[in-house]
Amino acid sequence: MQGSESKDLENRPLSLIYQLEPELFGNYPSDTFPLLIKIINAKRDLSLQVHPNDLQAKIMENQRYGKDECWLILKKSLLTKISVGVKINNLPYVKKFVLSGKAEKIANVFLLGKKRAFYIPAGTMHALKKNTIVYELQQPSDLTYRISDYGRLENGKLRTLHLEKAVKTLTPIQEHDYSLSIKELKTRPEKFGLTIMNNFDQHPLSDLTNYFVIATCLTNSGIIYGKNVKRLETFIVTNKELTTKEIIQQGKFAIA
Repeated sequence: MQGSESKDLENRPLSLIYQLEPELFGNYPSDTFPLLIKIINAKRDLSLQVHPNDLQAKIMENQRYGKDECWLILKKSLLTKISVGVKINNLPYVKKFVLSGKAEKIANVFLLGKKRAFYIPAGTMHALKKNTIVYELQQPSDLTYRISDYGRLENGKLRTLHLEKAVKTLTPIQEHDYSLSIKELKTRPEKFGLTIMNNFDQHPLSDLTNYFVIATCLTNSGIIYGKNVKRLETFIVTNKELTTKEIIQQGKFAIA
């Protein structure tokens, strides 16, 4: 948020601002803030997990949102791997492996290579691997069913797994490449879109939405709306600011 708006709203939680000042968000048709953005620095392999869809979240947890998500890879090594989906195209067998604690054997693990973006719809078994930093855009949900944590201990105990719920949310297995081109990030995910813009893309953000956007600087520094920002600094562009042209003077930004 820019100018007097940001000063007036300083130190207020976003959830409260969203409720009190709906016009800033173009009166977005949701009673809760619709997106969640995380920067994840995976210094070790993260747990193998799955998320429910909206209907499953309502039935199983009495919550409004499940969790579709997408990843934009920010940093990796030449040997960095990722786990998305499974290696066998048979849902009953997948469930059998999960319930018997052998899900790691069927996890689809591969080198990232030149792949930079992934769409992880609800029901997809997945895990980030060590030495990866990602920008994660997702629905506003914390529902996660852990399938495997590789037998690691936390405070001397194994972390809780959620195998029974996990098998209820795994989707029918299909041959699928979860990687996306940067261009496909804008349209492929069903619940949200992500656009990468730099100082050569000077069309107004109103071309993307009638509501508001969330901007994150992806380069070491940037200038947007005349404001100097640092890498991974994130802020909201309010509804009335969307029609401004030449918004990015320097750098590259993720626009959600």
